Amino acid sequence: MNTVVNRHYHQLNKIHIEERTLPVLKDTEVLIKVHAAALNKADLLLAMGKPFMIRLMYGLKQPKHIYPGADFSGEIVSVGAQVTPFKVGDLVFGDLSGAGFGAFAEYVIAPASKVWYMPKGYSFLETAAMPMAFGTAFAAVQKTANIKDKRVLIYGGSGGVGRFLVQAALHLGAKVTVVSSFKHFEDLKHLGVTATLDYTKSDFLLQQNTYDVIFAVNGYQPLKSYAKALVKGGQCIVIGGSGKQIFGAMTLGPFYALFRHRKFVSVIASTGHETLKSITNLANQTKIDVQAGQVYALSEASQAFMDFNEHKYTGKYLFNIYK
Repeated sequence: MNTVVNRHYHQLNKIHIEERTLPVLKDTEVLIKVHAAALNKADLLLAMGKPFMIRLMYGLKQPKHIYPGADFSGEIVSVGAQVTPFKVGDLVFGDLSGAGFGAFAEYVIAPASKVWYMPKGYSFLETAAMPMAFGTAFAAVQKTANIKDKRVLIYGGSGGVGRFLVQAALHLGAKVTVVSSFKHFEDLKHLGVTATLDYTKSDFLLQQNTYDVIFAVNGYQPLKSYAKALVKGGQCIVIGGSGKQIFGAMTLGPFYALFRHRKFVSVIASTGHETLKSITNLANQTKIDVQAGQVYALSEASQAFMDFNEHKYTGKYLFNIYK
């Protein structure tokens, strides 16, 4: 089968296609014919080897996992002896970031615990865009109490995770304000957002003691900025962003909780059965709008990574495996 290969850090132009023999299927695994896959920020960071902390975890001099790709959708073509409840022909999706990656390929072998049934009424491309980004958004929402009728600020609501987070928060009845750039306002309005702030012109810090919950998505604001915008007893969920911000949430969070009565937590999602089930259930209840930025053939993987690195398109970068 054809699969995307990356053996070098910071050399996106050397990402290419190779023929690979599939490993032997284990009793707890499923063989899936991949129809679509999605490129995430995590895939790019792993390919670039940035920040350096990634190399400590995934290979110091060269990538430990040379077959990239986490998010995918496809059709089961074989099941291991101990696998339940899946069968041949089931349409599934999943996230292989916790199972060795390798989703950018014609076929993948995945632990049954890392896949679930596709939501109804969605294409392979739409579904492939969901696992990591939507899973992270869902994990963030679960860090809060009931957000119905709560004043929620989403800082960075137009990116991959942010866009899903906006839709989840609106579905759950939150009063949502989104900080984004002006060029995304029309799209956010299309999703149902009625309150927007342009981060280049508006200072959300002026609205002190305003929000019950803040979702800081890939933001670079200091924690004290979010603390000022929160009401007493409010909560800030940090999702990605700079290493300084994530580290700050982990180390300074207890200080703000004790002395400022504002809670800070960080989110690292792990997309297994339960998260995928939750994504499917929510997607079946309400139409999730997936914004496709560009669709590539598998042979165009190198170009896809380079375009993503240069922020060439808005929306999800997707692979149509049989394009």
